Amino acid sequence: MSNASVSNEGPSSILRLSKLFSTEMPMDEKFFWLLRVAVALCFVGHGSFAFITENGNMGKVGWLAFYKPFGLEPELVYKFMLMPLVGVLDYLVAFAVLFVPMRCVWAWATFWCVFTAFLRPLSGQGISEFFERGGNYGPPLALIVYSGLHFHSFKDWFSLVESPKITQKNIAQLMLVLRLAIAFLLIGHGGFFIFNENNQRDYLFQHWAAVGIDLTTVSMLAMGWFEVALGVLVFFKPLRHLLIFIVIWKVFSEALYFISGVPNGYIWEWVERSGDYWAPIALILLMQWKEIHRRED
Repeated sequence: MSNASVSNEGPSSILRLSKLFSTEMPMDEKFFWLLRVAVALCFVGHGSFAFITENGNMGKVGWLAFYKPFGLEPELVYKFMLMPLVGVLDYLVAFAVLFVPMRCVWAWATFWCVFTAFLRPLSGQGISEFFERGGNYGPPLALIVYSGLHFHSFKDWFSLVESPKITQKNIAQLMLVLRLAIAFLLIGHGGFFIFNENNQRDYLFQHWAAVGIDLTTVSMLAMGWFEVALGVLVFFKPLRHLLIFIVIWKVFSEALYFISGVPNGYIWEWVERSGDYWAPIALILLMQWKEIHRRED
């Protein structure tokens, strides 16, 4: 095993992670870590919902709707502790993403994020819920692209991945994945304001009221179309200042979950949405790499 691979394991990973924002870490490795941190935090946030207590039972009550399409009633979900089992699996994935970097882990993370996002419209909550989670499934998909698909070797999917290199060949693919992810999450969240498919406006009203802003239906629609426009713009023209604004906007707007206490003061919702904040930062890093190499050429 090469030194690059060893440096991503165990205690060495923590040491490397501590240098994420230092100039010591090469840009390629920094991008690799940005994606992994985003995915790990997403799974920690999602998994933590499985251990909260609501109505005297362990697990997020809202999740019960996602078991119904599979014929699982609440009694069975609670009896067999299916939600805590999901939480344990999520925590294991978060640990593996950080300390056991393998393509099979990226693949599972991508599948699980897409699957859980798809459960929203499947259970009648509207298609906006699926797109709004672009920040969840975008980063693990980018990890797959970055580390290479390696379809010719099954073994490679279960081997530790060395820190890949950003190249002229993969940078266009990586930028496309991240642009799509950011566009999806913004357009999907804008859909909450516009379409109100799952009565999202109810808690959005309360979110903004918590910071002294009383939204009207008209201002709701305006904010929704603003986010849709942001999503379209960032896909076609991902300007650096625009991406910085999106990071600030998402960090603040998602923080309204625990600032307002609606629903139930979930700080884990903010943690789960980490891809919303880290994906634009990762895209800025790619743009910076592209500028540097354009000048060198």
